[in-house]
Amino acid sequence: MFTKFSHTGEVATQDELLFTTPFGYMFPDAAHSSSRLLPNSPETLAALKQLGDAMATDVVANPNDSGIPAVFTYFGQFIDHDLTARTDRDSTISTLGRGEPVNPRNPDEVTASLRNGRRPQLDLDSVFGDGPSLAAGSTTESDDLYDADLRLVVFNPAGRRDVPRDTANRSARIADSRNDENPNISALHCAFLLFYNKIYDAQVAGTPACKHVRARQLTRWAYQYVVVQDYLAKVCDLAVVIDTLANGPRFYGNSAGPGQTFMPLEFSTAAFRFGHTMIDHAISSTVPRPRST
Repeated sequence: MFTKFSHTGEVATQDELLFTTPFGYMFPDAAHSSSRLLPNSPETLAALKQLGDAMATDVVANPNDSGIPAVFTYFGQFIDHDLTARTDRDSTISTLGRGEPVNPRNPDEVTASLRNGRRPQLDLDSVFGDGPSLAAGSTTESDDLYDADLRLVVFNPAGRRDVPRDTANRSARIADSRNDENPNISALHCAFLLFYNKIYDAQVAGTPACKHVRARQLTRWAYQYVVVQDYLAKVCDLAVVIDTLANGPRFYGNSAGPGQTFMPLEFSTAAFRFGHTMIDHAISSTVPRPRST
């Protein structure tokens, strides 16, 4: 469980990493071609800062807004946490604001040294952790996320539902502490806890272990369906989504690209970062700052 994870300090102790999966380049030729990359110059850094300023507009009613519901901003954040970990900087301080030059790392060095702390399978390990111990006499890091009947623990006094928290410091007792960075994503995480419990309780027969396995499976399937049919259909070109579902992927996947399965760096550290630009000014100005983790 990533109980000490954040987007600034990343992982506090290496023992939090129960496993790793590889990163790689979907287009390795482009990654190794200087002619296809941005020039390493002060002008490039200045242009990137201007782009950032343009995206961080203070205009409340922006005529260029997409109209996508605000919840998809935080659902995208939730998906990101479920797919990747360890893609942020190792320091809490960014050097970009100091005007220091950007020195791109060798692509081979990146793939050799950077490992993903998640299984990029949309399997909700950010919610379930490594699961409860189902074998007699065994324990897992996630045992305390479940009650004696293998329901996920939810804070629910007087109808106020929230993720479970430690009484001493109010930190969330969830499988990925990044999902408590702001009230919106913690509420979304809580919704998945409640959804799993609802499916668990709907089963009349079966041992707690069997009911857990089935409820976890159905929760994952529902999540994957929403990601493809609702989220992707909103944030992507719908024609591309339909074509991919009908004909399979062209560049990466079981029927395309290299045989080894990995998390494409072009996606996790570049393309999927568009979600940061989706935060509406009217919302971000009223939502409390993320909790420290």
